[in-house]
Amino acid sequence: MKTLKEALGNLVRSGKILYGTRQTTEALLTGEPKLVVLSNNCPTEVQDTLAYYSRLAGIPLKTIQLSSRELGGLTVNPYPVSALAVLDAGGLNLAEVE
Repeated sequence: MKTLKEALGNLVRSGKILYGTRQTTEALLTGEPKLVVLSNNCPTEVQDTLAYYSRLAGIPLKTIQLSSRELGGLTVNPYPVSALAVLDAGGLNLAEVE
């Protein structure tokens, strides 16, 4: 089993990811994502909103133990990332990710 941190490294190279709370929320409303990932310092109101929409859509939501700056760095972005949506896993089985 891969950890979420290891899996995100692979997803950046081979999958399709949307970054940011606005894009993640819009994707959840259409039911596109396979997985939603939040940083550990994502604002509470954003966490609540994304958790609500992910429950409605039946999409798993995971909180990674990284700050938004660390999550941005992990996903090779020069800016903080509080939330991201995985649209295409790029061959990775998301069910096996811890």
